[in-house]
Amino acid sequence: MLTRSGRTGVLLVAPVVSGGDDGSRWQMRFFFLADSLREDPATGSAAALSGELLRQAGQHDDVLLEQGVAMQRPSHLHLRVHPSGPIQVGGRV
Repeated sequence: MLTRSGRTGVLLVAPVVSGGDDGSRWQMRFFFLADSLREDPATGSAAALSGELLRQAGQHDDVLLEQGVAMQRPSHLHLRVHPSGPIQVGGRV
């Protein structure tokens, strides 16, 4: 997607680890170049890509992605990752 638009970006995704966490909470950051390095507080297309990566790793559940926290613009993106078929993305930004 970024290649087609002529832009480049970096997607970082990591699990939020806390006592009793079931692995369904992840933190995501997406940086891209547009005149300067910028960060997107909520990126649905990157969330879908994260869902595909999780599916390939064997996780087929509902997932909460937290994005924009470090830039004081928190967003919560919800993924529904099915073993096959579409990955559903929704959320609150």
